[in-house]
Amino acid sequence: MTPALSLTIHRGARQIGGVAAEISCGDERVIIDLGANLPGTESPISDDELVDRVFDGRPCSAVLFTHYHGDHTGLCRRIPEGTRTLIGPTARQILRLVAEYTDREALPRIDQMETYRAGQPIEGLTNMRITPYYVDHSALDAYMLLIEAAGKRTLFTGDFRAHGVMSEHDRLWRMLDKYIPKGIDLLVTEGTMLSRIDEARADPIRTERELEERARDIFARHKYNIVLVSSTNLDSVMGFWRATPNDKLFICDIYQARVMLTAMEAEPQYRPESRRYICLTGLNEKNRSLIPGLIEQGKPFDVFFRLFGRKPGQISPEERRRRGFVLLARKNRAPKRPSSFERIRDELHNEVHLVYSMWTGYLRGPHADPDILRFVGDLDPEILHTSGHAYIEDIARLISTVNPRLIVPMHTERAEEFASLEPFAPWSGCVRALQDGETLEITV
Repeated sequence: MTPALSLTIHRGARQIGGVAAEISCGDERVIIDLGANLPGTESPISDDELVDRVFDGRPCSAVLFTHYHGDHTGLCRRIPEGTRTLIGPTARQILRLVAEYTDREALPRIDQMETYRAGQPIEGLTNMRITPYYVDHSALDAYMLLIEAAGKRTLFTGDFRAHGVMSEHDRLWRMLDKYIPKGIDLLVTEGTMLSRIDEARADPIRTERELEERARDIFARHKYNIVLVSSTNLDSVMGFWRATPNDKLFICDIYQARVMLTAMEAEPQYRPESRRYICLTGLNEKNRSLIPGLIEQGKPFDVFFRLFGRKPGQISPEERRRRGFVLLARKNRAPKRPSSFERIRDELHNEVHLVYSMWTGYLRGPHADPDILRFVGDLDPEILHTSGHAYIEDIARLISTVNPRLIVPMHTERAEEFASLEPFAPWSGCVRALQDGETLEITV
């Protein structure tokens, strides 16, 4: 008898982030993502409970991570020893770099991760054939998964979008047309933007290229620009770098510079066409020791580092004030100790133009982030952001393209309403909204 294929969303059926799903066929069980709850999420399932549910004593063939964001990888250090884990090659580099600064306990687990590659089936599975395909997201090196088992085909989208740099020239749609069979049995799709439809429609910036062009105009008009942005949102970060006028300084700390150079090494579209400078701030002796290696790494891309400080040969605060700058900043999780970003902000407070390039939900409402609000203070930020997730019309186009027999939404707060939304009306009879922990046997 052919073993049955089944799907269980352990968490994420009715919330954004903190997700974990399971695909099983016979005695083979694969976990897809194991994320920590996003800050401010009122989840009925705690991180501890999720780990206990997923690793309940049953054998686990592998844990696959679709990308490096913490709401998909944040619990990786809780995976039992000996369990096979896999992620994209550049995603592993960035995940490890982030963990060096935020979660050093996760480093041994990250170092044990295997890597998979786009278009190549993952080896070592018996009952399932799982093939990752590269997709656009606000995290570099993100993947969809095509799962073939028990005579059924499932497409697990993970987080994706169709308006970033990696989606230009219809890359997403050409990939789907070429590699994903029409009439698949099950589509498991993210639906983050279903609860942000009005917000997305009101945003005049729709694509990452539009964001870069708008940034170029802003930076030309304002002398001192501080940009509050996620360090691993590489499309936006590299766009801000390219948009910095040649007569202004581009400033970040060594962590951001390391992330940027990792992206440049991995993706040709991020490499500068002409000489550009990255100026480093907030250096201590430990960070200074990393600089020779960074300069060596950056040479093929004609990247040169200048250092902020007061020693001879370094760029002085006076030159910073004279030339103007674009400073990439992050919130401070330790407010009793001002960050280098905050010191520069306060030094020129009345003249600073603050650009906010993150989800606006962190500024107001139930998900407001006190650390971000503390950084913004009494400044009036200019919102310059585009989502890392697919717009509702792109989800509808994805459904139309792969023509699934069954649709399961996840990574959304509106799973129950999915079938009733007008763009999805042609497929309303195909939608099945699950509860966390509910198992769906795929028999269609």
